[in-house]
Amino acid sequence: MRGGIRDNRRRRHRRDGGAPRGCEVTEAEWLAATDPEPMLGFLRGKASERELRLFAVSAVRRVWHLIRDERSKCAVEAAERYADGPATKC
Repeated sequence: MRGGIRDNRRRRHRRDGGAPRGCEVTEAEWLAATDPEPMLGFLRGKASERELRLFAVSAVRRVWHLIRDERSKCAVEAAERYADGPATKC
């Protein structure tokens, strides 16, 4: 489909999941994304360790309601705090 969503997706993602150089993703596209693999591919080589950590935390936060073990929730919260400096106990 020329100029359609499928055409844009093909140009945006390489086989290894990375985005081509100079590829832009709008905020709306980023927020609407449901598959983390192309998102991580887009971040490859661009994101800092802090940004990748926060990306992982945000992915877990999307399924927060499914996490029953408080220790797991505490670990996610610690990772979130660690992104901005030394993490302390829950």
